[in-house]
Amino acid sequence: MSLKSCNRLCALPSRAIRAASSSRGFFTVTSSSNTGLMGLPISSPQDWNRSASAAVSHCQQIVKSLHNYKKMHPSKIVESLDEISDSLSAVADAAELCANTHPNPKYVAAATSAVGTLGEYIGQLNASSLLFDASSMAIDRRDELTEEEYAVGYALKSEFEYNGVHLGPVERKQLFQTQSQIHEVLSQLKALYNDQSTTRSIILPESAIQNLPEHYRPYFPKARGGVRAHLDSWSVDTILVHCPDAEIRKQVFIAGNTHADELALLEELLILRQNFARILGFKTFSHSQGWNRSIKSPDLVLAFLDRLSSGTRPQADAQLQTLRSFGSIGAAESVQEWDLPFLMAAALDRRSRTTAASFKEYFTVEGAIDGFIQLSRELFNLDMHFETPENGEVWDPLVKKLVVRDVATSKLLGIVYMDLYQRKNKFSGAANFPIRFRTMHAPVARLALVCSKETPTRDRPSLLSLDQIVTLWHELGHTLQTLLSQTKLQHFAGTRSLQDSVEIISLLFEHFARDYRILRRFGRHWRTGEVLPEKLLQDELHSIKSFGAIDLQNNIYFSALDQVLHGSDIQRGRTSEIAAKVKAKYSNIPYTPGTAPHARFSHLLTYATTYYSYLASGVSSLAIWQKLFFDDPLSRDAGHVLKSSFLAYG
Repeated sequence: MSLKSCNRLCALPSRAIRAASSSRGFFTVTSSSNTGLMGLPISSPQDWNRSASAAVSHCQQIVKSLHNYKKMHPSKIVESLDEISDSLSAVADAAELCANTHPNPKYVAAATSAVGTLGEYIGQLNASSLLFDASSMAIDRRDELTEEEYAVGYALKSEFEYNGVHLGPVERKQLFQTQSQIHEVLSQLKALYNDQSTTRSIILPESAIQNLPEHYRPYFPKARGGVRAHLDSWSVDTILVHCPDAEIRKQVFIAGNTHADELALLEELLILRQNFARILGFKTFSHSQGWNRSIKSPDLVLAFLDRLSSGTRPQADAQLQTLRSFGSIGAAESVQEWDLPFLMAAALDRRSRTTAASFKEYFTVEGAIDGFIQLSRELFNLDMHFETPENGEVWDPLVKKLVVRDVATSKLLGIVYMDLYQRKNKFSGAANFPIRFRTMHAPVARLALVCSKETPTRDRPSLLSLDQIVTLWHELGHTLQTLLSQTKLQHFAGTRSLQDSVEIISLLFEHFARDYRILRRFGRHWRTGEVLPEKLLQDELHSIKSFGAIDLQNNIYFSALDQVLHGSDIQRGRTSEIAAKVKAKYSNIPYTPGTAPHARFSHLLTYATTYYSYLASGVSSLAIWQKLFFDDPLSRDAGHVLKSSFLAYG
């Protein structure tokens, strides 16, 4: 059944899995007096599998009732189908959050197992001829459905078709087995991505760290023959930015970007996805995902990227020419991947680097959250405040509980768990994890905002660069999508939209995060309380935009690579060749032989065939910003339009 699954642990390559995120049965918990992890009936690792089994049993009863679908009103059919999706999602999304954040490995293992159990059952539902026939009959009686009910019913019918309802028993078995294998590989990749430890290291000459800031050098201890550099992302990036010796940078870049384990799993994943598509009768995996994109054809996606690339290349050429003057790179030579971080840093004069360091002094993590809370009250009349979690409700002492109400009605809209600081074996990026959407199945939304910011100390808060503020507010934009959605059914609630439009609101809030009229409201020097000087922001924006075309070109490259990898017959050991060819077409910077940076590009897991959505959604978000907020970013009227005309519809 097309359960739009967990966005982060997309076990199956379909909305059927991306849909998983809400449920009756499991989620009858709405009162703050209830205790348990995330406010749910989870107080031990064993509760995950019990909850998964209970959700499956509940759904089996609904499926049983649908045997009489011919006697049911079409609205009831759609509601029942949506409740199945909701019930499984409730467990799956909560378990996914637990698997990505819980410090106790027993909870992680149990939650991962629960997602696997649900994934297998979801696969069976996705190929159910009974549910397909029920959805078909419901939409045939369109006049008896509301607009939302018809949209959900039509989407469900389409997704059943995309998930093999037309297959025979042999092909269905193959499909289920492939889905299970995909889930297993995704789980293994997730574990590798989340593991921040590394035993790999190389010995470098002492000259490699001479230009490093003094407080960085202890991380590169002396060893026989020089200093030891671990090959974690921070150490590699630090050398690439600060070391003037191109040969050393090249050595570090290659050693730090082999990713052999990740590459083997990624190639296995790509092959499995291609097999999945072929079983369904599609030419490629990218073709099989057209139902989840507003741009249906892979060829049209690549055409969009080609046009964008053509317009970007002249600016990127000019910016690279500027960079050459900051290194010993001749006009006929290419700027290499290991040159780019160093040259960009060198291009920022001492004043610019000082500006970036000074800028951070004005923004703490807590201040940026408070600023967003202020903006939400101004635009949407929301009351957001922190409350003390119930015993056992959060998985780490630093996780905060944000409660959100509508000021006009005092209605509780949602609860946001904020897990903002880095921790061993925790999800290492920035993301929203939906737990529950606010629909007919549940009156209160629950979700988690997960980041990996530097942990504050007694003497110093966690400080943010402008880029980090933008990333945080991007995710908070997704948070608002969940909180302000007013759909009756969960299928299109909140962030459960077509994958290449889901980023519109999050990218809109990036515009707010770069606007001085907003930043001055909460930008205070953490020591003196001084308000952020406007010139400091303008200098920082100038520095960031100096090489914007190069950054855009990199995003175009990865968007195209996503399409090509999912639109080709993949052979083990050959993806780096494909990446080199794609980079030659879309980037002025050549691919480095012997490396595989794409093996650590997590969007190939969660945004398969839709990474271009960041670029496409950026066009729409800019149009909304210019029409509604450019003149007055604090306009309550504009906020009302956005809330009632866009966010309310999920």
